[in-house]
Amino acid sequence: MAKSKKKQQKDKAKALGCATGVVILLGFSACDAIFGDDEPEPLTVAPLRTTATASSAPPTTDADSLTACSRTAQAAALRKAGQKKRAINLESAALAAATTSAAPDLARLGPTRTRANIKLLRGWCATHHPGIKAGPVEPEPQKTRKPRPQKTTSKPAAPSTDPRFPTCSAANDAGYGPYREGVNPEYAWYQDRDGDGVVCES
Repeated sequence: MAKSKKKQQKDKAKALGCATGVVILLGFSACDAIFGDDEPEPLTVAPLRTTATASSAPPTTDADSLTACSRTAQAAALRKAGQKKRAINLESAALAAATTSAAPDLARLGPTRTRANIKLLRGWCATHHPGIKAGPVEPEPQKTRKPRPQKTTSKPAAPSTDPRFPTCSAANDAGYGPYREGVNPEYAWYQDRDGDGVVCES
């Protein structure tokens, strides 16, 4: 019995000593936090490193360069379709847009349509705007020729003449005449007795 009491007292003393030590340690750390001179070190965040690949150039969002590249792609499609004239016109328009672009490489291109300028423009577009594709190529409008007016081979209809009578008096009785020389063909059918150029006058 005596031993167990002594053991209990020792355990109590140990527990009390441990508790006292913990309280002291907590007190020191609290005092150090309140009255301590040490300032906490600032957190430093390392900047993110971006590695740019040499193969992929940054896309240019300049409207003129986009226009130039889309026209260049469409011109190439027109050339494949055999529409050379339309392709040449579109290439000239592409160079005109390229020279007003904010991209320095394109601004150096001349507006004149040469093979070298077109080749440089195609290469630039393939690097900076690889996603631009040509639209559908419409068939070239067919030239409609106006039909030539056909020559009429039919002769003009002969003027109609009055019925022929045996005499002028018969013609007058039927309600025809007079006939003038050089005007009416019926004049030759009858005799001009007085020579005044008129026959069958009533």
